[in-house]
Amino acid sequence: MVTSKSGDSSAYPGTSLPSRDITVLEEEEKDQNQRICGVKAKMMVAAALIVLLIALLTATIVLITVVNSDRKLLGSETVAEGNTQRSEELTDSGFRIPVAQRVTCPMKSRDICNAAGCLYSVRDEGGKPLNGDSAVPRCFYPPHSYTLSDSSNIGYIPRIPANNTPDRVPYQISAYLDDHYRGSLALTISRNRDMKRKRRTAFSSTLYEVKYRNPFGFDVTRHNETVFSLKHQQDLHVMGQFISVEFGVPRNTRVFGLGRLQQLEKTFDDSVYTVWSRADERGAHPFLLLLSEQGLASGLYIHSSLPMDITLRRSSGLGVLVLGQSATFRFFMGPKVIDVIKQYWSCIGPPGRPSYRGLGHFYGSESVASVDDLEAMINKHDQLQQMPIEGLLLGEAMNPHNIPFSYDNTTRGQLAEWQTNNNLTFISTLPPAIVTLTTGKTLMEKSGMEDNVFIARGTSNDNEISPHNSTDRYPLTEEGDGESPNYRDGAIPSRREGRDHHGAPLQGMYAGRVALYPDFTAPATEEWWEGSLSEGYGSGFGFYLTNNMPFNELNGAVGVCQSAQSDAYLSRLLNVRNLQTNTLCLSALSSAGSHLTLHNTFALDQARVTQQALKPWPVCKLPIVVSDATSPGIGSYAGHLIQPTADGSPQSAINQMIAFSFLGVPFVGPNMCNRDTQSDSECLTWYSLSVVSPLTWSMASAGFPRILAGNSSFSERVANILKFRQALLPYHHDTLYRAHVGGAVPLRALQFDYPADNTAAKYQDEVLFGDAILYSPILAPEAAYRTTYLPDGMWCNWMDGACYQGPTQLRVVSDHAPASTTFLRGGSVIVTQNSATTTTLSRRQKVRLIVVLDGNGRANSTRFFDDGETSNALETEYYSLVRYTVTNNSLRATFPHQGYKGGVMRQQYEKIIIYGLPRRVSALWQVTNQETHTTDRETDSTRETDNTRETDSTDSTRIRASCLSAGATAFYKLIVSDTNVVIKLGEPFELTWTFRDG
Repeated sequence: MVTSKSGDSSAYPGTSLPSRDITVLEEEEKDQNQRICGVKAKMMVAAALIVLLIALLTATIVLITVVNSDRKLLGSETVAEGNTQRSEELTDSGFRIPVAQRVTCPMKSRDICNAAGCLYSVRDEGGKPLNGDSAVPRCFYPPHSYTLSDSSNIGYIPRIPANNTPDRVPYQISAYLDDHYRGSLALTISRNRDMKRKRRTAFSSTLYEVKYRNPFGFDVTRHNETVFSLKHQQDLHVMGQFISVEFGVPRNTRVFGLGRLQQLEKTFDDSVYTVWSRADERGAHPFLLLLSEQGLASGLYIHSSLPMDITLRRSSGLGVLVLGQSATFRFFMGPKVIDVIKQYWSCIGPPGRPSYRGLGHFYGSESVASVDDLEAMINKHDQLQQMPIEGLLLGEAMNPHNIPFSYDNTTRGQLAEWQTNNNLTFISTLPPAIVTLTTGKTLMEKSGMEDNVFIARGTSNDNEISPHNSTDRYPLTEEGDGESPNYRDGAIPSRREGRDHHGAPLQGMYAGRVALYPDFTAPATEEWWEGSLSEGYGSGFGFYLTNNMPFNELNGAVGVCQSAQSDAYLSRLLNVRNLQTNTLCLSALSSAGSHLTLHNTFALDQARVTQQALKPWPVCKLPIVVSDATSPGIGSYAGHLIQPTADGSPQSAINQMIAFSFLGVPFVGPNMCNRDTQSDSECLTWYSLSVVSPLTWSMASAGFPRILAGNSSFSERVANILKFRQALLPYHHDTLYRAHVGGAVPLRALQFDYPADNTAAKYQDEVLFGDAILYSPILAPEAAYRTTYLPDGMWCNWMDGACYQGPTQLRVVSDHAPASTTFLRGGSVIVTQNSATTTTLSRRQKVRLIVVLDGNGRANSTRFFDDGETSNALETEYYSLVRYTVTNNSLRATFPHQGYKGGVMRQQYEKIIIYGLPRRVSALWQVTNQETHTTDRETDSTRETDNTRETDSTDSTRIRASCLSAGATAFYKLIVSDTNVVIKLGEPFELTWTFRDG
């Protein structure tokens, strides 16, 4: 142990310093401790000040964040860049937004992006760097917060804060009930503060209830089921160039409509449907028909003619991204499918009534290029026995040098002669492109240039989306008029007259030549088009408006299209990357706006102008107009020819016919057997669809049509199918009349009428035709039979009269005889007519009346008749309605309206056939004791009859169950021929029968 030799050193053990030195050190240490305590005190004060400063700074940041909602911090962490701490708001402000929800904000740099009110991120929502993934935008729009700023009896009107949009212009969102359109609910989003406000009423409906949330959202409920919803802030984006909305729908909802109509029912699998008319999608229909799991129907119509994407989310949602600065989302609440369709048609206008001649069978060839070729085709047809033919389809090759309107006098004279001598109608193929010549101007080009009727090239500002050039072009029936379609403001808006506004015509390419495109929105074009049709073709022609997407062999125009700021949006927002592919420049200028706005309605405007041009010649006659492209409202003016793709099947054609029928274009049908590679069996399958197809055309791509080029056995079988179809033409005519005046859909899937029947949904190859027929064609060419499903009710087979009580399934043998796969609904009555080669001749044949009793022995149907040609027959009441009713063993025919007595009304009933009688008939009484005081328009006479007589009924036979398929019920059928009873279609009558005992 170490010890000190002098003094006490115990205080500092282990040291060898003298006591004096220790004392000095103690004093120095005391001073040092005092100094350290002072420093610590000062440091504590400084630390306290720093903490206070940080707290104040944090409060300031929070205050700034609250005030500037568009700078809201979406991630709380900070990142170090050298010695500087920067907020994530400035460096990677939006990485927490899922990549799938990022919508491009077209700002190049981070600073400009943030300055525009957008978010910037180079990472995905998990923080992983995007690196070279160019498909994910770095700069994108943020989600927004909305508040309900007004509530009144016209609905709720939320206003989006001005600082939430890059251009600082507030939007107005209004939700209101519009009673004019059968009580549909409309959600309108518009930037235009001068938006015209139509009549709106408070929400009051027994069908549904609307509930609101704050911030802006709503639920539309029906029978305690949410049909549509918009629940979250992120469900709605409204920016300078687009509107994006996410709607929720119930799970297991079935959806129909949209594009890709080859598939009738769509699935929620994140598929994106771009509403943009193009060569591979010849139509733009932003309408969805929805069926809930409970069988209740609803619909959504996005009323905007600008391009849009509609996504069917896997999470049972509808994502709508529409360009433009205004859109109306119109909800139809049904609750039945037919109710939804009526509500939709009340917006876009009802389908038109085609000419009776248009229901006939037409064929032709695209390779026919001269009158001699046509004559050879007609001579070939004459060799066939009683093959129905209404007329010939004239392809573009018939136009000299592929120039429309260029038939010479010799050609026109020969065609007119065939029209007269052979009762033929000619349909000319008419593209919108007016091709030019290098050696001079054609008459069409010269007169069009003089009248300034062509679409102009436009400038760099003409495809900007603004409240003025994004005017909706889809038709909307006006208030107080539920029949005639029109445009939203009652007339085509924003017309521009004079070359100062129009500019030089845009030049495209068609048939290898420079082409010009008419502006069908200009008033001058209507007169020019009417004169061109009259001078180029003469009277009696129908027209097939082909390639009217409109098609252009170039992507835009000769030269470079004028670009604009909106191009940046178009290239990233829509599923179709280049909207100018094989069409016109988006900046091309028409009287009503840019081509960006008018592209989807080009075919509609052409069909409307063509329909108006044809009505004056001949006077008051219904024209035949068929369009290649379609859009909402076009069914008021034209039908549609379905062009099967190379791999297209008859099933896809059925799906498209059903879809176009409820989309408002019921005058529709596929191009029958148009390829040489198809076998005879395949062609017979296609022709079997003609039974329910209002439009029956066969346009071969080369050579003669198959019915002329095939063997005699094949042609005979096709003729039998067409004869059966032609007997149904009065029924076809009646169903299209019902669609025009009452909203009845001619062709429907089974699940539309029986939505709660899960088995019916599986039979998508069966078609409900009108109110009386179920058709189940055999689509497999070599199939020996098929299984047919009959839903609830009584159904009787056309061929043998066997009756079945549904729901049931039965096996039908294949023999390509359409009567064997045609079933008549119990309780219905239809009129058929004996077939002939043309519709004109068939209307001179005797008629048949077919009655199918329901389980209670009753039937009730009303049928429409007119001359099939007069365009204003309904306005002038030049038509007749015959009501057939069966009650208490008595069939009566009465006339709710009898303004037409000529033509077919003079034809005699050849047979009256009654299916579903419970017993054998012993006696039949005819009672005709009616007075008709309506003047006969053709004979100017009246008829009074009084006749009561008894007649033998020897043709009342029993259909025995042993002769039928399993499930059939043993009923009797009664056939009354004209040898027993002489009655004409235009005469009221009553037939009463009694049954034998036992």
